[in-house]
Formats: sequence, C-alpha cells, structure tokens
Amino acid sequence: MGSSLIGQYFSRLVLGVKSAVLNFAFEASGDGVTTEEMRDAVERAIPEVAKDTVRSVLSRLKSDGALAFVRGRYYVKEFAPQEEDRPNVTPLRSG
Repeated sequence: MGSSLIGQYFSRLVLGVKSAVLNFAFEASGDGVTTEEMRDAVERAIPEVAKDTVRSVLSRLKSDGALAFVRGRYYVKEFAPQEEDRPNVTPLRSG
C-alpha cells in the first residue's frame, strides 16, 4: 500500500471516529458522556481505532466549540448544563 493510500485510510478512519463521537454525544444528550464511555462506544463501532484517537477527537471538538466539558463529562454544546445548573465555584485569586 502506497503512503498516499495509507494517508487516505487514516483520514477516513479519523473522519469515521469524529462522526461516531458526535453521534454518541448526541445520543447521550443531557446526560453527557465520559471519555472512557465514549472510547468504549467508539471502539465497539470501530475496533481498529487507536486508543488515543478518541481522546484527541474529543479534545479537538471541544476546542472547536462543538462539545462542552462539564464536571468530567462531554456534552454536545446545546445539551450542556447551563450556568445556573453548575455548582457555585469561587475562582481563585491571583497575586
């Protein structure tokens, strides 16, 4: 297999993982999902996925604004707990 074919395979694999992550996040809706739960679900759907790929995709989707990370769980941004649902936390003061 040429290097361009390998690159195409991995590009499709990552796109498949990204789609699976978004689908599972939508299915979890207001319950959210932990990294481990997401990794287990994606590995069942795509057995050849590398262990760190799911974590990387979750991180990327969070930085892109598609997912929110609240109290150890990932949510589709629209389903994430609202500010009034989050516990009161006083920020640390610097200096």
